[in-house]
Amino acid sequence: MKKWLLSLTIAGSCFFATDALAKEAVVWDGAEVDYGQVGKMTFSKDVKVYKQNTDETFTSLVVKKGNFFRVYGVEQTSIGKVYTMSGGYRVQATDLVIYREVPLSIQQQLGTSFTKGSNIFVSSKGGVAIKPEPRIDVDSIGHTKHGAILQVIGTEGDYVKVMYDPGQGSDYVVEGYVPKNFVSAIPTATTQYLTEEVRFGKQIEATSHMGNYPRGQKVSTYFTTVSGYTYISIGNVFGFVKTTSLSNDKVIDKPLQKIDVSANIAFDTTKEINYGTSDSPATSGVTTSGLYKPVSPNSLEGTIYSTDGDVEFFKKSMFQANVTDKEIVYKIDDMTIKLAFPVKVGDAIEVNGKKYKIEKILETYTPHYSTSTVENAIFAGDFVIGKEYIYQGTQFYWHAWYHYVEL
Repeated sequence: MKKWLLSLTIAGSCFFATDALAKEAVVWDGAEVDYGQVGKMTFSKDVKVYKQNTDETFTSLVVKKGNFFRVYGVEQTSIGKVYTMSGGYRVQATDLVIYREVPLSIQQQLGTSFTKGSNIFVSSKGGVAIKPEPRIDVDSIGHTKHGAILQVIGTEGDYVKVMYDPGQGSDYVVEGYVPKNFVSAIPTATTQYLTEEVRFGKQIEATSHMGNYPRGQKVSTYFTTVSGYTYISIGNVFGFVKTTSLSNDKVIDKPLQKIDVSANIAFDTTKEINYGTSDSPATSGVTTSGLYKPVSPNSLEGTIYSTDGDVEFFKKSMFQANVTDKEIVYKIDDMTIKLAFPVKVGDAIEVNGKKYKIEKILETYTPHYSTSTVENAIFAGDFVIGKEYIYQGTQFYWHAWYHYVEL
């Protein structure tokens, strides 16, 4: 067998599954399930698998077609999904591998395998209290929600010692004990797709977020919480997104070749907008307000500012929109954006005299900080301009309902 089957480089830390009967044998798919087992693997042909020994040599094993191995771990690595088999053998997922996950309900009949350094999740719907000692009659030092990710440090009796990092900075990291029956192994992933652009945090309550991942992105999903979040991974990045941001079906945005008239993306210059909110998309506790008025049948202008108490939080800014059938000119402080109509893919928008080629136009687009979908989104350079919407890079410059958020 070719040695690409070998996830060659890392020694496994699991042991051969025993054929001895447990005190209370649990049988699934025609075979006894071992403690800590998460899956069952067979191969579509005879293969040779490998493991790395402590002296950096390799041991091989020929596995006959149809023979099964117990699987004790599934990892997402830089080379893809890798299965840890009994005996410490590790195999990369290929079209020769036939893998079935042991249902979580079956795993829980035997208990979860708590390997030091591995991640587990809080399966109790009410969350779990973290104790400073492995007993119930002491005050808690923290509490996690259902779905919280914990890292195993060790075990003691009926408790697991864990580290809990809520994603709010190092001052909030907690080490302590949780009951074994309140936590479970992370299930094997299924595939879904993002229905909107997202950022996500390592925990549900995380205040720092990772990446900007586009609508349509393929993701691995593991479990859903009672609060409406799903634990996912993209490559080697793991975290939570709202379950409503996911679909079992591929998400395909309809491309457009052109937009014929300015009215299809322009702000409505005939209406006054008086805007205010106490909960902005970027931060809570901030009051944002603005007033934009028509100054002519084709022109709208106004200002917006945000305050945190008596302190100005965001820059007070001017916005102006001048719209005709053939042209839109937006002015945001000292930046001027021009679009000529009809506008099509391959044309350019002009920003302060500099031209940016239009790479694509989509019928709909959902930015990562919103569940609102905008229409007729034009992508040029790092600008996205849509119906009553202007966005550049990580700056949300203008919307009919919000302005100038540094994300």
